[in-house]
Amino acid sequence: MNNKFHRMSIVAAGAALIGLVAVPAQAETVETRGGIRITSDDGRFKAQLGGRIHLDSNVWVDDDELGDLETGVFFRRGRITLEGEAYGWRYKFENDFAGQGGDNGSGIREMWIGTTLAGVKLRLGQAKPYRGIEELTSSNDLLFMERPFASGSGIYRQYQTGVFADAAGSNYGWGAAVYNLRNGADSDDDTDGVGATVRGYYLPIMDDDVLLHVGGIASLDNPANGTTVGASVRFAGRRGPSQGLGSTTEDQQSFGVELAGRVGSLSLQSEYHFVTLAQPSGDDTDLSASYVQVSWLLNGEVKPYDVGKGAFKSPKPAGGRGAWELKLRYDLIDASGRDPEIDVSQLAAGANWYVNPNVRFMLEYIQGESDLSDGTGVDGSLIAARAQLSF
Repeated sequence: MNNKFHRMSIVAAGAALIGLVAVPAQAETVETRGGIRITSDDGRFKAQLGGRIHLDSNVWVDDDELGDLETGVFFRRGRITLEGEAYGWRYKFENDFAGQGGDNGSGIREMWIGTTLAGVKLRLGQAKPYRGIEELTSSNDLLFMERPFASGSGIYRQYQTGVFADAAGSNYGWGAAVYNLRNGADSDDDTDGVGATVRGYYLPIMDDDVLLHVGGIASLDNPANGTTVGASVRFAGRRGPSQGLGSTTEDQQSFGVELAGRVGSLSLQSEYHFVTLAQPSGDDTDLSASYVQVSWLLNGEVKPYDVGKGAFKSPKPAGGRGAWELKLRYDLIDASGRDPEIDVSQLAAGANWYVNPNVRFMLEYIQGESDLSDGTGVDGSLIAARAQLSF
């Protein structure tokens, strides 16, 4: 079924583009900068085909305590994206052919239709709820190969089906969503519970060289039908050891704050999220996740900032030798109110080379460890690399 779904996805994307190209009167403009963009002569129809390839490799430096972990090369992502507009209504379809979905093997990431009302962008379908600056950063623009624990631990499900609204001004923005806890990769149940989230951000300082971003989020998930929410992290890389932190079939409440800034070629970003997993009996499980990361662009480049999304983007060097970036991150998540209590931490350092607007190479050294109050725990370290092409 998985292969059949992938073939159908490719056929659908190709048919949409061919349909536009096949009618000359409706396809006067074709652009090929980066991706393929087609616009009808009356401007009512637009289509853009894009994609990304993220090819990763892991080499374990120290895994004596962890057993046999996989050292090798694998595709982290392999996506095709089709998006555009028809009579003022926007749409997007994105499938990850390297993704590991649910029982049906689906790799659906985003699939929605949308429009704009009174300056507010509305979307119906599957997308990311608004839960933090790093969560909303595109995987093509992430500073590190993996998101921090505050975003990548499962306390926030990345893609949900629901109603999404957002808007932005010259130095502020907000987003809100109501969704169910089932997405295109989950079961066929009518509902697995509902959730809601809201995010806001403001930039008190914003000019070409200096920028300051502050923001916050609040979220509530109310699972049903035995659905479980909670957190489990992989530390020391995507295929490193896994550590469960807590789960519940009851309510999950989350609050978070964001702080980010840029001074010339130096940028800094940090978040703190506090999560309460309600338990049917006994004490609730409390999770706190935080990180701080810093980057320095050596060529004098300035990291772009997307006001509409409230997140940083990658530099886009036009030529020459590209742009080089040094980076450092410290990551921490802990679980209390349970036995044993758990702390998981991670330190990562590395460099990025932006060859041109479409190609990037990444190299990182990662040291991670879990520490349990019963005296157990493990640690490990690895060297990870990525070759990335996006368009």
